[in-house]
Amino acid sequence: MANKPDVVVLSHRDKKCLLIEVSIPGDRNVLMKEIKNIHKYRDLEIEVSRMWRMKAKTVSVVVGALGVVSQGFRKNIEILPGGPSAVEVQKIAVLGAVYLFRKFVGDFLWTQVETWN
Repeated sequence: MANKPDVVVLSHRDKKCLLIEVSIPGDRNVLMKEIKNIHKYRDLEIEVSRMWRMKAKTVSVVVGALGVVSQGFRKNIEILPGGPSAVEVQKIAVLGAVYLFRKFVGDFLWTQVETWN
């Protein structure tokens, strides 16, 4: 199985590499998903450090579908380049979940209307 994080940020000047994994699970699974992401990329961190002679770090950005976050979420967000705020990231996650819900419900209702006719 290939380990491919969602985003890789390299800083040759600082000799640092960020492996960023983004997830939007159900609200009950936020903490478990964050821990799973950190453990999943631990071996890749070590390999990147050895191959590229850089300090590698995994940043797990996990927001629940309804905006729930873990206690370490703000600390993880502060590490990211570009300086997104925690509220912005939560808003993006919730709007994405709402979009998917509307699309699913709209498609479902449309198929129900077609079968009624």
